[in-house]
Amino acid sequence: MSQGRFDDMMKVVKKIAKVNGVHLNADYEEVIFTKYKMARSAEISARRYNLFDLFRTPNIRKKTCLIVFNSFSNYAVYNGLNFFVPHLGTDEHLSFLLAAVVELPAYAVLYLTLNRFGRRSVLMSAMVLGGSICIATALVPADQPIITTVLFLVSKFCITCSFFVTDLVASELFPTVVRGAGASLTQTVSTIGLCISPLITHFAKHFLYLPMIIFGVLAIVGGAVTMVLPETANQHLPETLEEGEEFGREMRWRDCLRLGQAGRRRIGPPLVKSRDGDMLLRPIAHAVGNGKVVITKV
Repeated sequence: MSQGRFDDMMKVVKKIAKVNGVHLNADYEEVIFTKYKMARSAEISARRYNLFDLFRTPNIRKKTCLIVFNSFSNYAVYNGLNFFVPHLGTDEHLSFLLAAVVELPAYAVLYLTLNRFGRRSVLMSAMVLGGSICIATALVPADQPIITTVLFLVSKFCITCSFFVTDLVASELFPTVVRGAGASLTQTVSTIGLCISPLITHFAKHFLYLPMIIFGVLAIVGGAVTMVLPETANQHLPETLEEGEEFGREMRWRDCLRLGQAGRRRIGPPLVKSRDGDMLLRPIAHAVGNGKVVITKV
């Protein structure tokens, strides 16, 4: 649709509706085409957005800095743990294999928990727990390689969970108009974390478990800042800069301590059913009068 291939898009939509058993109204294609023309006209007249728009307003600027630091921490710790495997004191080939295999159950855990408990709670819990176990690994005596390896694998499991959640949270936090710029900034800074993690691991030649302490502190701090970010699961995600500035602005300090379902605060106007009841619409402006919700624009 963004490439102007409206007919191809409608074929895909009709196929999806047929597979899911959803009936489309006779005027559905006409309504969508009208909205498509309006959207294309708006794109032509719309102003260009750039990276600096992420720092013009205080709330978006705060969220940008926090998610960029969180992503930097995740990438640095995740890559650093991979480089630390040869220093565990066990067979290197077996350790590398276990470090890779332990990532598989992390995917299953994310599938079961992301929507149920929310992105913020999963991301924070995984990073704080993983960072704490990294520090605990550094406290194990050097003559106990089995215990060291077990703790290392648990920390790798936790960081793997957070590693995949941080990109999801970043894509949902940035408003649509600057999502590309936000993703580029996040990935650029995260790449710096990838570059410095081997240098941190090199400290193991002077003090064996110093890298694990550094990675642990970095993960804990990165997870702690996640508490200040708004929950994005089951929320109306921002599309414009104005919506992005309002998204999460109502959060209070007590909201930062709430996790899971209790930590979700509905942001934006409620979803309402369309007249035919087939879909949910988001009102951009609404008014309440005589107990009825009047939709001024959807």
